[in-house]
Amino acid sequence: MKGNSVTGPIMLFIPSDDKEYDNVYFVSSHGKGYKQEFAYAQRLHEVNGHAVPYEPYPEM
Repeated sequence: MKGNSVTGPIMLFIPSDDKEYDNVYFVSSHGKGYKQEFAYAQRLHEVNGHAVPYEPYPEM
């Protein structure tokens, strides 16, 4: 993470228990989970509770 951005590959996901509907969650290739809130232009937040394992995009 550099400033308010994440460097390197990420995987986006929405947790099955998400009830806020205006957030995007993602996990970096380093295994750290993040939450980006869009409703109020909040800064990027690191999270621990919703992180899923990073999986690279499948090659075709």
